[in-house]
Amino acid sequence: MRRMAAIVLTACMLLARCVPAAAAQDPFTDLGQIENRSEVTLLVALGLLSGYTDGSFRPENTITRAETAKLIALLCEEAPGGGSGRFSDLEGCWAADYILYCAGKGIIAGDGAGHFRPQDSVTGRELAKMLLVVVGSDSDRYTGSDWSAAVDADAYGIYARFTQDPAAPISRDNACLLIYNATQCLAVAGYEAGGTPVYAVDSLMNPVTYLEQRFGVVRYTSVLTGNEYADLTGSGGKLEQGFSKLAGHKAFAVTTDLSLVGRCVDIYVQGSQVIGTPCASTSVTSYTFTSKAELEQLCQLTDYRLAEDAAYYYNYKATSRQALDQLSGTAEIIVLDQDGDLAFEQVLIVSFVSGAVEQSEPLRVHVDGSLVSALAYQSGDVFETGQTVQCVQINGQWFVK
Repeated sequence: MRRMAAIVLTACMLLARCVPAAAAQDPFTDLGQIENRSEVTLLVALGLLSGYTDGSFRPENTITRAETAKLIALLCEEAPGGGSGRFSDLEGCWAADYILYCAGKGIIAGDGAGHFRPQDSVTGRELAKMLLVVVGSDSDRYTGSDWSAAVDADAYGIYARFTQDPAAPISRDNACLLIYNATQCLAVAGYEAGGTPVYAVDSLMNPVTYLEQRFGVVRYTSVLTGNEYADLTGSGGKLEQGFSKLAGHKAFAVTTDLSLVGRCVDIYVQGSQVIGTPCASTSVTSYTFTSKAELEQLCQLTDYRLAEDAAYYYNYKATSRQALDQLSGTAEIIVLDQDGDLAFEQVLIVSFVSGAVEQSEPLRVHVDGSLVSALAYQSGDVFETGQTVQCVQINGQWFVK
């Protein structure tokens, strides 16, 4: 076998991460119903898919074989043409060229009886198989009676954060997650005589992902230290509106949520422009707890520990380790291990108080005995009148989650 799927997918597992959303404005009317928001909106920004004419995305709808063929074809090339191979049921099918292109590349196949069945749903495993071939696996590996076991064995990285039964029809929402995960595999430039892959590298000889190579983007990954709502590096202030700062980099002209400050995030830049908005990255180990006891339990059961020189922040202001001993009410404790040494170098504590939604649009909540205007702690969240929520005030602005 010329191509080695296991090696490719090992690289994929090491680099799996989230991609930023495609726009500062909500791209869909039902954004709040989308679980994998960043993955969905990135694929939209890259021109791989779109929503419906009414402005919705309908994340729970299943994806068809015809729709999948188009996504896969566009993922491979900017304007793929038809390929070899014929199916008897493609007469008048809008996706015929995409289907034939994918068939010619060995990415998809029919049902063995000359049919493609373009309107049938695609399962998670079937999509994973197609993506494995796209990122470099030999399609012959996924044939015969054991094809599903071979896919599941190789697709660990592609299945990252995917909790659905891979044998069930996959939703549009989860399809975007799998496609994104696949693009985080290292880009294969070629193969040595023995079948070992040779990975593509940038000008500094750093390996690049399929996403970076295919779409000409550059990824920046670091801790988001500040945005227009908070600034960890200052004295409790904030940055200019529309700017976000990564540790070790200049500020990027992009808006981010308060929920991302203090987290490791990815920013993708194409040319001189940011593609979408950053979101939490999985390239750095991060845990979120609701109490000090939960954090201590992790440290007792594993080799993780709090670094002696760890940086502590309380409601986005620098503080000391003693803040962990003074928590009351509802809190969120976010810890980061940035260099993989099992020591948490950063601890961000956010303390919330309870409130109730008075009005959903624009958002107004009853909190601390007052009716105040508020923003969503995480973009896309939807609130209902009368709903009990958790609130935090930062730099004079209330946020709700």
